[in-house]
Amino acid sequence: MGLDQDIANALFRLLGPGPVSPLPDLAQRLSVSTTVIADLLTRWQIEGLPLAGAGHGSPRLAPGFERLDAERIRAELDPQTRAWHRRLDCDAEVTSTNQVLLDRAREQAIDGHLCLAEHQRAGRGRQRRPWAMPWGAGLCLSLGFRLDPMPMPPACLGIAAGIGAVRAIRRTGLAAAGLKWPNDILFHDRKLGGILVETRMTPSGGGIAVVGIGINVAWPPFLSTFGDPPGDVGQPHIDIRTALGREVSRNALAASVISEVSQVLRAIEDHGFETLRAEWGAYDLVVGRPVRVLSSEGVVTGEARRLDPGGALIVAVGRTLRHFHSGEVSLRLGP
Repeated sequence: MGLDQDIANALFRLLGPGPVSPLPDLAQRLSVSTTVIADLLTRWQIEGLPLAGAGHGSPRLAPGFERLDAERIRAELDPQTRAWHRRLDCDAEVTSTNQVLLDRAREQAIDGHLCLAEHQRAGRGRQRRPWAMPWGAGLCLSLGFRLDPMPMPPACLGIAAGIGAVRAIRRTGLAAAGLKWPNDILFHDRKLGGILVETRMTPSGGGIAVVGIGINVAWPPFLSTFGDPPGDVGQPHIDIRTALGREVSRNALAASVISEVSQVLRAIEDHGFETLRAEWGAYDLVVGRPVRVLSSEGVVTGEARRLDPGGALIVAVGRTLRHFHSGEVSLRLGP
């Protein structure tokens, strides 16, 4: 973690709760100039962080902003998951939670490491699509997972993580939340979140996976600042608060998502992907529907049928069954 990241995290912690500190005191405590603090706070406000008192030189988080709390999240994990995740970081802002763990993996083992962020500036989805997340609008979290040896195709890891995330989301009351192959979480065909799995091989022949999960929890009204919410361009979106009509604690949701996804990953490590195929079918929103498959070769239309053992989607195109792999195509619902 660089110096700028350290300062950002330290400043965010000082913004409350607790006694309000004037700008010069904040600068002195962080050993930087007031200009550095003022510039950082100004950028954060432009990016949507709700601050009170900034104009009077005594900034603090606005009432009602629930910051991510590593101790609270860890306390709400089930015991087995808590034992696995020996490192859980809640950063103020990052470029990408996935990238934080991938960078860390160059220097140390990241199995069981978790990275969450209040604000993601340059997150990414599949095929390098941008996935930005304003302050406090959702969950951005990544989990490091050892693949030694590689237990299954990476596509299956993403599907498995989606199963865990949907389990947690349904517990908030959204019983209609489900999965659109390969990595989208939908609610009534509107995008609620997504999964990105990135893998790296190791000299031993195994490797690591970083499982990234983004969930829209309470998208702010000022969408013009960020453009469309994260996800595919032109895809309808929704957040949990809008869908439920009430607030949901991000810390409680984070603990639930981490616990469920961790349980699923342990299950496939021990027993393989086949043990989850029935549950995937219960959450699936694609099979039996007309779809369009977009690839570099053009657009193919057909009817989604099922997953093959490697996590590819089988689509009936006329009288032919074709297998499509997640890294090569995008999927749209409808003819």
